[in-house]
Amino acid sequence: MSCHLGPWFPLLYKLKVRFLSSRPGIEPKLQSLLKLYAGKKIIIGRDKLDVVKGVVQKLRAFAKLLHDYPEWIGRVVLIQVTSPALSDSPKLERQVSELVSSINGEYGSLDFIPVHH
Repeated sequence: MSCHLGPWFPLLYKLKVRFLSSRPGIEPKLQSLLKLYAGKKIIIGRDKLDVVKGVVQKLRAFAKLLHDYPEWIGRVVLIQVTSPALSDSPKLERQVSELVSSINGEYGSLDFIPVHH
């Protein structure tokens, strides 16, 4: 058995984002982010802080992107929003914080922070 998302997934995602962004109070926040990161590509992640949700893997993949393609340093930002998982995991929280600090320390500068968490 296989699954093929085809061209529908990006379209459905765009429709969902468009719908959610039309909610009250979202537009000013969106405009603020677009102004703050003008000229940069913005990656937004919203996940529960859970080992199966892949926050650690996403951060590692972002670090690999910046390592393998240094021309993206200063041109792309990751905004990772996490909500608490059902089970408290201080070890996972510490691991995520250390990864964010490591990425920002290695690829950031005084005027650019690659990961906001």
